[in-house]
Amino acid sequence: MKFGLLLLFLSTTSGTPLSTAVLAEVFAETFPLPNKATNIHDPHEQILTVTEQQELGAVLRTQIPTMEVAVVLFPEFPHIQPAAFPADEDYGEFVLAVGGELATALHDAFGVGDVFTNNGILILLSKNERVLHISTGNLAKESVTPRRIRTIISNSKEDFRSEDFYNGLLNVVSDLANFVNLGQPTWKETLLCFLMDSWPFILFAVLIMFMIVKEQRAKTDRREFSAAKRELTRLERDSALATENRYECKSCAICLEDFKDEKIGSDGKKLGFLHCGHVFDQTCFQQFLKTTTQKNCPICRESVFLRKETGRTSLPASSSSSSSSSSRYRPEMIFRLNRLNHRYPRFVTRNLVNSWTSSTNPSQSSIPTFTTDPGFLQSRPTPADSNTGARRSNNFSSSSSSSSSSSSSFGGGRSSGSSGGRW
Repeated sequence: MKFGLLLLFLSTTSGTPLSTAVLAEVFAETFPLPNKATNIHDPHEQILTVTEQQELGAVLRTQIPTMEVAVVLFPEFPHIQPAAFPADEDYGEFVLAVGGELATALHDAFGVGDVFTNNGILILLSKNERVLHISTGNLAKESVTPRRIRTIISNSKEDFRSEDFYNGLLNVVSDLANFVNLGQPTWKETLLCFLMDSWPFILFAVLIMFMIVKEQRAKTDRREFSAAKRELTRLERDSALATENRYECKSCAICLEDFKDEKIGSDGKKLGFLHCGHVFDQTCFQQFLKTTTQKNCPICRESVFLRKETGRTSLPASSSSSSSSSSRYRPEMIFRLNRLNHRYPRFVTRNLVNSWTSSTNPSQSSIPTFTTDPGFLQSRPTPADSNTGARRSNNFSSSSSSSSSSSSSFGGGRSSGSSGGRW
């Protein structure tokens, strides 16, 4: 307990608060070395009996001969007051950080591992804090990765929870030996570990992408619905003009784009006026001719040949009655509805087009009302919702610097970091 009192004195009487890393280094420099025969520190046999220490030491030497391993067992961290709620998240993070600092500092103070190959491993366990940390040198770190350390701790949790520390430590040593023999993780194991460690972030990213795609799709739907409604409104207006014999074609029936003026189409070229009276963008009409062997007008199917530019009317001048004008416009209206179905199939559906163009439709002889059709209005997209979230992260660092004791029985190795967890 004198080491804990020393740390408590330093942390409360110094001018500025000391970090856990500095306290851990001070503690490690005055901490007694593990038993030379077993490399295990449990002087008061509070965790393992003498026999269990001897057996565990023999297992360490036989199962992991290529590494120098030390074990330090604490009934409790001497400079930490027991928590009223050991499972509390903040307390758990704190004791984990302290365990990491102590494991690293003790590893360096003892000089665990060869000074050249740095093949040392230090296992630190605290009973009351329920902490297990494994500090590794450079050589051991290649095979005993942080992810593998978490696997080791997970495999031993049940034994530690039932306070069967001997079997729990045997499992730790056995798993350590297996990972040392396996060597560096393969790319498959690395990928699997990455996915397992990062799945919350991957899931978060997938959810964010899903929300972005959903919002973009909603924007596209709203834009396409507005465009479809605009074209249907134009058809309603043109149908009304046709009944008054005042209709003039101002857009290409194939691409539905507005002409630039009375002679130039949306493609910047001269309009293609057909003998039947229908007019198209020259580019669209030429593309249409490439898709059929019969050179007919795409609207009325009359034989195709160009006529002189006499205006933009799509209606032949054979009659001026409103009924005949409306009936002559009807093929163009049906053609444009089919083009709208091709361009906006989610809103101008095939069923709607069939209904609007059916000979039994009571509105076919009157001005159509496409935009107020319940079937069309039901397809109106709804605004998309978006949610934002915040993430909180806590970071802990561990650092230490101390020279190894000249009387140490270890080889002078140093820690390259530690990883641990709680049970």
